[in-house]
Amino acid sequence: MPLNILLIVVIGSALGRAIIQITKTPSHLRGLILGCCAAGNLGTMLLIIVPAICQEKGRPFGAPDVCRTYGLAYTSLSMAIGAICLWSYVYNIIRISFSESTAEVENGFGTTSQGYIAKLTPRELHT
Repeated sequence: MPLNILLIVVIGSALGRAIIQITKTPSHLRGLILGCCAAGNLGTMLLIIVPAICQEKGRPFGAPDVCRTYGLAYTSLSMAIGAICLWSYVYNIIRISFSESTAEVENGFGTTSQGYIAKLTPRELHT
């Protein structure tokens, strides 16, 4: 199970990185896209799938009542591990990306619509 979650995050991160490279995403959105792709599949889908599978023939955990109990326990543990991954990996990707884009704006590296580098002073903002 932890291996499944690790694979989801690694594959999602790789796909997010590919999307960023292909679409030439602006720097202030890179962390958001990477984080969403990395954690996009760490959802509650198993809560829907497990009860449905437990009513079919060839259930993975045996009798229907045992299957439901063990299946929901498996799902809960999977969601808990996913939440740890979300807060330790994805949150930090977005936080670091936000810090970097904020530093770029504060240092005057933000570009305007005319394409040149501009750093506005407080006096220029009010005119």
